[in-house]
Amino acid sequence: MKTNWTKSKFSKTDLHNKSVEYQIPTPDGIHTGVGVFLVRQNLKGQLGIEVVEDTPVKNQPHRRQTIYPLTQAAVDRIAKHSESSVAEFRLALAKMYMDANG
Repeated sequence: MKTNWTKSKFSKTDLHNKSVEYQIPTPDGIHTGVGVFLVRQNLKGQLGIEVVEDTPVKNQPHRRQTIYPLTQAAVDRIAKHSESSVAEFRLALAKMYMDANG
């Protein structure tokens, strides 16, 4: 999977392994949930940021991970969550997607 290198107002330390409540548009519809950020940094200081959703598999002893790589437009919408009991950060892309695709 190709890394989307981005710039963020948050540092790798601010985001890596921190919880995020998200609304992400996919071809199957809007996926919502709480996951964590997985963040890599290159030598130029750019960040590759992904949202990782870890869910149990029904009647199985293992879990499934879904990874959502973020574009620059998505990274620009990362914000501190107003309800820290839900998650540390919030990422609402559904409204951005609906505005762009009417």
